[in-house]
Amino acid sequence: MDVRYETLFPADLEGYEDYRSYFYSRRAWFFGLQAAGLAVDLGDTLAKGTAYFASFGLQYPIATISQIALCIVAAITRNQRFHSGFVVIMLLYQAYWALRWFDTVS
Repeated sequence: MDVRYETLFPADLEGYEDYRSYFYSRRAWFFGLQAAGLAVDLGDTLAKGTAYFASFGLQYPIATISQIALCIVAAITRNQRFHSGFVVIMLLYQAYWALRWFDTVS
């Protein structure tokens, strides 16, 4: 298996009870990388100029900073309710963002 996929999909589960225990053991890496990517995106967007940054509206920095904060919490906690809620909320938000950005939702 390609090494890039080992964070979520291990070649084998030796030493782990199941995929859930494997995921929770790797959650700091997974959510740390996600938070870092979001922070880089925020910095990159700002580096392109204040007019460009402002074109995304106030929702962009608020949502991105909120996602970074939630990724930090997700990296720390093993609470299954939090992780379940987090994935549902993020999938719904990302779908909304994509539809809104491409002018399919007013």
